[in-house]
Amino acid sequence: MGVLTPDPRGSVAERLRRTSPTFAPAERRVARALLAEYPLTGLEPLAVVADRAGASAPTVLRVVGKLGFSGYPDFQRALRAELAARWSTPLDVMPREPATGLVDTVREAIRTSVAADLDRLAGEPDPGAAAALLADARHAVWTVGGRFSSVLADYLALHLQVLRRSVHRVPGDPGGRHTALLDVARRDVVVAFDYRRYQHDTVEFGTRAVAQGARLVLFTDHLMSPLAADADVVLATTIETGSPFAVMSPAMAAVETVLVSVVDRLGGAPRERMERYDALSTEVRSGRADPPDAPPDAPAPTPPRRTS
Repeated sequence: MGVLTPDPRGSVAERLRRTSPTFAPAERRVARALLAEYPLTGLEPLAVVADRAGASAPTVLRVVGKLGFSGYPDFQRALRAELAARWSTPLDVMPREPATGLVDTVREAIRTSVAADLDRLAGEPDPGAAAALLADARHAVWTVGGRFSSVLADYLALHLQVLRRSVHRVPGDPGGRHTALLDVARRDVVVAFDYRRYQHDTVEFGTRAVAQGARLVLFTDHLMSPLAADADVVLATTIETGSPFAVMSPAMAAVETVLVSVVDRLGGAPRERMERYDALSTEVRSGRADPPDAPPDAPAPTPPRRTS
């Protein structure tokens, strides 16, 4: 299997999210039905999709047309191509013969991907919507990621913890995730990082959090995590650069853009908290600290008696 080039118009899921705000109510039901078990629902017969959406077949066809497809067969061909891409593995893009110049190729691809994704996101409302949710200190924030994308989740949480209270990193182990779900409250904000090939426990955590009333911000790739159907905000970035592995550089750039937007929204509000953080980082120079109120001539503590 060769490298599958993304459609320049975006994945079907991207187009659905981008255009659905302009849809009529029945058309929005179709969009939600298509995203609910994306992309499998769209591969069903037209009548089945209409039935799941509680809409008519002509309504489904109107949605397909508004997404830029010439008809239902054209729409399903695009979904099948995306499904093949979802099933691809690092071995699918590994050269079968020794190759040279891969580093230069990937370096240039990363450079162009970061620039293109940032330019695209600058014209969309999602980064601002994500920042608005993260800046609202009335509601706790929970960040969760997968085996590799947890690095992004931790990075976001560590910065937010300096700016505001009640920011939590969801552990990677099953027990830790279950415990976190016990405390996710209505109107809390869950930020999930989920990239192809999407991680089941991350999807499950986000789905359950939404069922508990949480708001969901999703960072994903252009083929869209299954969590896109439940997300309030979706920020999709490129992960393919010709390397055998998904690259996170564009996603990191998106995270840092959102963080800067949070700082803009908070204005001077976090200054006192940041100054206190800096003071603590200066004061606590080693693991051994003097007792806070000990007088200068206090005797040294007696070492414990050794026993055999």
